[in-house]
Amino acid sequence: MIIESPQALHTLLSQGPQKVFDFVANHLMEQGCPAHDTTDQCLYRTHDDKACAFGCLIPELDYRESMEGLGLPSAMAHSDGNIGKNALDMFLTRYEFGPYASLLQRLQSIHDAYLVDVWPRELAECAKENNLVYTGQKS
Repeated sequence: MIIESPQALHTLLSQGPQKVFDFVANHLMEQGCPAHDTTDQCLYRTHDDKACAFGCLIPELDYRESMEGLGLPSAMAHSDGNIGKNALDMFLTRYEFGPYASLLQRLQSIHDAYLVDVWPRELAECAKENNLVYTGQKS
């Protein structure tokens, strides 16, 4: 489940951290596997339509293959309005990700660093750390 459009992303971001968390957590659990290339490197998007925790928030219209390999933590650290020269920096400054930086970095780390079978536990912990609620995968 990838965000459909820039308008849908603006709407989601305006709804607060619980909605952003729910969208990403549901995406990860429905997908049920990480978005990796053939060498097990994490990708924002794969050629077989998988997306990482942050990649699911990039509308197709905004996605650029040149975003791959650019780490989210370092990009988020300077998403303060100073538009960088790469596609990820430009994407981050076009939308209001600032209030969600630590939440999105944590969700990305769950995707990148943990096996799928512990994602529910890590998502529950992430929710707790951010004063949010995780009730498990939507049915």
